[in-house]
Amino acid sequence: MTETKTPLKWQFKNIKACCSPMISNGTVFFGSYDGYVYALDYKTGKEIWRFIAGFSYNSFIALENEMVFIGSADGYIYALEHKTGKEIWKHLSTAEPNTGIVSNGVIYYGEREKYSGSGNMYIRALDCKTGKEKWQIKTEDIVMSLAISEGMI
Repeated sequence: MTETKTPLKWQFKNIKACCSPMISNGTVFFGSYDGYVYALDYKTGKEIWRFIAGFSYNSFIALENEMVFIGSADGYIYALEHKTGKEIWKHLSTAEPNTGIVSNGVIYYGEREKYSGSGNMYIRALDCKTGKEKWQIKTEDIVMSLAISEGMI
């Protein structure tokens, strides 16, 4: 078997990404252990903007309608402008958000307890435009992943 090497197009500075990247409209978005969320040009790797999310770990990134949503270990969900990284709103959760998805103007996210035995584990739904909570469901355990299909989580 012959090994084929793909040429490297670009490389961003040596940082540790901590959540799966998202790509939209020629921009790559990812969180890092340095506490920032980065937006890079997909073709060149040039930094477009960065946003400090208040903690050294960002658990998820989700995208919808020119908005970027970040779950951070500081307990907040942040909504940012896609092109500038400007904060639109932030929502304080009762526990650490650790997974999130967006569908039809609603961000759904799961939580992980910050402190053992606190009992703060929920799936929550927020309005994407305002950050206001629409509903919550208490869970029996940590929510590690969410999926949505035909309006069902």
